[in-house]
Amino acid sequence: MIHLVMPSTIETSMPRMCHDERFRNLWIKDLPLALDYISDHPRYVGKSHFQTTLDDKSGYDDDVALSEDSAMVFGLDWQGLYFVFRTIRFGWNASLFLYHTIGLTATSFVRSLSLPCSQYFDDRHVGQLSVSRKSLLSPYPWSNFEIAEAAVFICAAFLF
Repeated sequence: MIHLVMPSTIETSMPRMCHDERFRNLWIKDLPLALDYISDHPRYVGKSHFQTTLDDKSGYDDDVALSEDSAMVFGLDWQGLYFVFRTIRFGWNASLFLYHTIGLTATSFVRSLSLPCSQYFDDRHVGQLSVSRKSLLSPYPWSNFEIAEAAVFICAAFLF
Protein backbone atom coordinates (compact mmCIF):
# COMPACT_ATOMS: atom_id res chain seq x y z
CA MET A 1 0.00 0.00 0.00
CA ILE A 2 1.33 3.44 -0.93
CA HIS A 3 1.23 6.26 1.61
CA LEU A 4 2.00 9.91 0.95
CA VAL A 5 3.41 11.71 3.98
CA MET A 6 3.52 15.50 4.02
CA PRO A 7 5.49 17.54 6.56
CA SER A 8 3.68 19.37 9.37
CA THR A 9 4.53 22.65 11.06
CA ILE A 10 3.05 25.09 13.55
CA GLU A 11 1.88 28.44 12.21
CA THR A 12 3.28 31.12 14.51
CA SER A 13 0.82 33.96 13.79
CA MET A 14 -2.22 31.85 14.73
CA PRO A 15 -1.08 28.76 16.66
CA ARG A 16 -2.37 25.71 14.82
CA MET A 17 -0.89 22.73 13.06
CA CYS A 18 -0.43 23.22 9.31
CA HIS A 19 0.33 20.70 6.62
CA ASP A 20 2.85 21.52 3.93
CA GLU A 21 0.95 20.25 0.89
CA ARG A 22 3.22 21.91 -1.73
CA PHE A 23 4.39 18.58 -3.17
CA ARG A 24 0.84 17.25 -3.62
CA ASN A 25 -0.37 20.60 -4.98
CA LEU A 26 2.05 20.34 -7.93
CA TRP A 27 -0.39 17.79 -9.44
CA ILE A 28 -3.67 19.43 -8.48
CA LYS A 29 -5.62 21.38 -11.08
CA ASP A 30 -6.42 24.99 -10.14
CA LEU A 31 -10.11 25.25 -9.34
CA PRO A 32 -11.30 28.87 -9.47
CA LEU A 33 -14.36 29.91 -7.50
CA ALA A 34 -16.60 32.95 -7.24
CA LEU A 35 -16.75 34.72 -3.88
CA ASP A 36 -19.32 37.05 -2.34
CA TYR A 37 -17.82 40.38 -1.30
CA ILE A 38 -18.67 42.88 1.40
CA SER A 39 -19.41 45.43 -1.33
CA ASP A 40 -22.56 43.38 -2.10
CA HIS A 41 -24.01 43.85 1.39
CA PRO A 42 -25.67 47.26 0.86
CA ARG A 43 -28.23 45.46 -1.33
CA TYR A 44 -29.83 43.93 1.73
CA VAL A 45 -28.63 45.93 4.74
CA GLY A 46 -31.43 48.33 5.61
CA LYS A 47 -31.60 51.19 8.06
CA SER A 48 -31.71 49.95 11.69
CA HIS A 49 -31.25 46.33 10.57
CA PHE A 50 -29.23 43.96 12.72
CA GLN A 51 -26.60 41.82 11.00
CA THR A 52 -24.52 38.91 12.18
CA THR A 53 -21.76 36.62 11.00
CA LEU A 54 -21.22 32.89 11.31
CA ASP A 55 -17.90 31.08 11.08
CA ASP A 56 -17.65 27.37 10.27
CA LYS A 57 -14.99 26.80 12.92
CA SER A 58 -12.50 24.19 11.68
CA GLY A 59 -14.83 23.46 8.79
CA TYR A 60 -12.02 22.47 6.47
CA ASP A 61 -10.57 20.04 8.94
CA ASP A 62 -13.76 18.52 10.31
CA ASP A 63 -16.66 18.70 7.89
CA VAL A 64 -15.67 17.05 4.59
CA ALA A 65 -14.88 13.35 4.93
CA LEU A 66 -12.42 11.49 2.71
CA SER A 67 -12.91 7.97 1.43
CA GLU A 68 -10.68 5.29 2.92
CA ASP A 69 -8.59 5.16 -0.29
CA SER A 70 -8.15 8.96 -0.37
CA ALA A 71 -7.16 9.09 3.30
CA MET A 72 -4.02 7.11 2.47
CA VAL A 73 -2.54 10.18 0.77
CA PHE A 74 -3.41 12.52 3.65
CA GLY A 75 -1.26 11.43 6.52
CA LEU A 76 1.66 12.07 8.77
CA ASP A 77 4.39 9.94 10.22
CA TRP A 78 5.00 10.21 13.96
CA GLN A 79 7.87 8.20 15.43
CA GLY A 80 7.45 5.43 12.89
CA LEU A 81 3.66 5.25 13.11
CA TYR A 82 1.58 6.35 10.14
CA PHE A 83 -1.58 8.35 10.88
CA VAL A 84 -4.16 9.23 8.24
CA PHE A 85 -6.58 12.13 8.14
CA ARG A 86 -10.18 11.22 7.40
CA THR A 87 -11.10 14.79 6.35
CA ILE A 88 -9.70 17.25 3.79
CA ARG A 89 -6.67 19.28 4.80
CA PHE A 90 -6.43 23.08 4.75
CA GLY A 91 -3.12 23.20 2.81
CA TRP A 92 -4.42 21.15 -0.12
CA ASN A 93 -5.30 23.38 -3.13
CA ALA A 94 -8.60 21.66 -3.81
CA SER A 95 -9.81 22.01 -0.18
CA LEU A 96 -10.91 25.60 -0.58
CA PHE A 97 -12.88 24.87 -3.75
CA LEU A 98 -14.52 21.75 -2.28
CA TYR A 99 -15.43 23.32 1.04
CA HIS A 100 -16.71 26.55 -0.52
CA THR A 101 -18.78 24.70 -3.14
CA ILE A 102 -20.35 22.40 -0.57
CA GLY A 103 -21.06 25.40 1.66
CA LEU A 104 -22.76 27.22 -1.22
CA THR A 105 -25.36 24.48 -1.34
CA ALA A 106 -26.46 25.33 2.20
CA THR A 107 -26.09 29.08 1.57
CA SER A 108 -28.25 28.86 -1.55
CA PHE A 109 -30.95 27.03 0.38
CA VAL A 110 -30.91 29.68 3.11
CA ARG A 111 -31.21 32.38 0.40
CA SER A 112 -34.21 30.54 -1.07
CA LEU A 113 -35.97 31.22 2.25
CA SER A 114 -35.64 34.99 1.57
CA LEU A 115 -32.89 35.19 4.15
CA PRO A 116 -30.00 37.38 2.97
CA CYS A 117 -26.78 35.40 3.35
CA SER A 118 -23.37 35.84 1.78
CA GLN A 119 -20.48 33.41 1.99
CA TYR A 120 -16.74 34.04 1.95
CA PHE A 121 -14.99 30.66 2.22
CA ASP A 122 -16.10 29.42 5.66
CA ASP A 123 -17.57 32.72 6.91
CA ARG A 124 -21.14 33.89 6.35
CA HIS A 125 -22.81 37.25 6.75
CA VAL A 126 -26.50 36.98 7.61
CA GLY A 127 -28.91 39.83 7.12
CA GLN A 128 -32.28 40.43 8.64
CA LEU A 129 -35.29 38.38 7.57
CA SER A 130 -37.47 40.00 4.93
CA VAL A 131 -40.76 39.69 6.80
CA SER A 132 -43.35 42.13 7.90
CA ARG A 133 -42.75 43.47 11.37
CA LYS A 134 -46.28 42.45 12.37
CA SER A 135 -46.47 38.68 12.11
CA LEU A 136 -49.86 37.05 11.74
CA LEU A 137 -48.75 34.37 14.19
CA SER A 138 -47.75 36.82 16.89
CA PRO A 139 -49.96 39.12 18.97
CA TYR A 140 -47.16 41.74 19.15
CA PRO A 141 -44.92 43.30 16.49
CA TRP A 142 -41.44 41.83 16.24
CA SER A 143 -38.50 44.17 16.82
CA ASN A 144 -35.67 44.37 14.29
CA PHE A 145 -33.50 42.53 16.80
CA GLU A 146 -35.99 39.65 17.10
CA ILE A 147 -36.24 39.36 13.32
CA ALA A 148 -32.44 39.31 13.04
CA GLU A 149 -32.22 36.73 15.81
CA ALA A 150 -34.71 34.51 13.98
CA ALA A 151 -32.56 34.83 10.84
CA VAL A 152 -29.49 33.57 12.69
CA PHE A 153 -31.38 30.60 14.14
CA ILE A 154 -32.70 29.63 10.69
CA CYS A 155 -29.29 29.98 9.08
CA ALA A 156 -27.45 28.07 11.81
CA ALA A 157 -30.01 25.25 11.70
CA PHE A 158 -29.32 24.60 8.01
CA LEU A 159 -25.57 25.23 8.00
CA PHE A 160 -24.50 23.26 11.02
